Amino acid sequence: MRRLIIVIFIVQASVVGAQVPDDFVFTPTNSSGLLLGQVQINGVNADADDWIAAFDESGICSGASQLIVNNGISYITLVIYGDDATTVGIDEGINGGESFSLKLFDASSNSTLDYELDGELILLENWSNTNGSPMPNYSNENDIYQFYPTQVSFNQIISVCENEEGVVLNGGFPEGGTYSGTGVVGSIFYPNVAGAGAHDIVYSLNNQQLSINALVHAVIEPEIINDGPYCTNDEDFSLEASIEGGIFSGQGVVNHSFSPNLLTAGTYTITYDVVDSNQCALSSETLFEVFQAPEVNITVDNDILSSDVIIGNPTNYLWSTNETSSEITIVQSDSYWLIASDTYCYSDTALVDVEVSPTNVLESLPFDLFYSFDNKTLFVGAPTNYTEGTLYLFSMDGKKINSFQLMNTTKIDFSSLTSGVYIVQFSSFNFKQSLVIII
Repeated sequence: MRRLIIVIFIVQASVVGAQVPDDFVFTPTNSSGLLLGQVQINGVNADADDWIAAFDESGICSGASQLIVNNGISYITLVIYGDDATTVGIDEGINGGESFSLKLFDASSNSTLDYELDGELILLENWSNTNGSPMPNYSNENDIYQFYPTQVSFNQIISVCENEEGVVLNGGFPEGGTYSGTGVVGSIFYPNVAGAGAHDIVYSLNNQQLSINALVHAVIEPEIINDGPYCTNDEDFSLEASIEGGIFSGQGVVNHSFSPNLLTAGTYTITYDVVDSNQCALSSETLFEVFQAPEVNITVDNDILSSDVIIGNPTNYLWSTNETSSEITIVQSDSYWLIASDTYCYSDTALVDVEVSPTNVLESLPFDLFYSFDNKTLFVGAPTNYTEGTLYLFSMDGKKINSFQLMNTTKIDFSSLTSGVYIVQFSSFNFKQSLVIII
């Protein structure tokens, strides 16, 4: 009896300082029996942090206690309570003749093991109310109750993209094990650390290991093909990317088109989002540069057409006459156009209509030079103090056709010329005058 008292004292001291597993909660009653013995897990003595409990046929916990480890041996001192006959309708424990089962909480794996053999639950008989004393069939402290660890499993499918967030690893069972492998930190698998390809992830528990294969899909950033630069007067154009089927967004984007004409000069970020064949969400950004296009008008001053710059700093000009200066001389009645450009952009076309008289008469010229037409004949006269000069005839492309020496009033026959526009240039000493004639 003295030995029994010591054992009970130790049990009470252990229970006070231990954390009872959630499903090992029981209700003490006025009838009980003590079960003694030892616990091993797969032939190895259990730990002092482990708990053992008895359950009746209805699954009601009828008693639980923490194991006592002495000299490396794990001892059971389990008080199993009977059902309280005074509480009708409430099942607190074992009834007379009812069998019971044992469960072990393995703290190292945070799992509960059943007392079984070859996968079959072992049911224990002959519980008796001994008022807390050892039950006759369970009084041998050398009886070994052998538990076997739960078979470790690892069931988790991982198929992710390289740019996804970390994946929580939770497929290992029982809980309490550790995960390891490329890209694994704690219980998180980081695809961007592991990189594209197949990776082994290992779950380890109770000297058991299982692995799964995690597949990481490579991410190829889509490329926006057309990226400018553009001008503020450019028309809408369709946007294209190296991977089709996505969505463009950003200032100036309307559906799948970019509209520079809706924007002012500046730099704009255009984004493209698409999901590839592996269901990976891809995104890319490209800077679109939009430059201010020059704006020009044409001004008319007598027989001169000039470029009137409204916006920009154009450095190049192109007229409908193929001339490239900022101003030109009117040669005939026509519609004239001008396009100005800088390093990046061309202006919209400026237009002007010009009417020229078929007899272009200069009312006042140096030396009182005058001319008139009469059946393709040019009459040139000069004041009496005029001595001599030279008259040159040019085509509109600047090619000299003929030259004439003039003395006082001179009559020049142009009847051999075809109809068209010509330039007549009179030169004498430091005086030079050009005239446009239409034949």
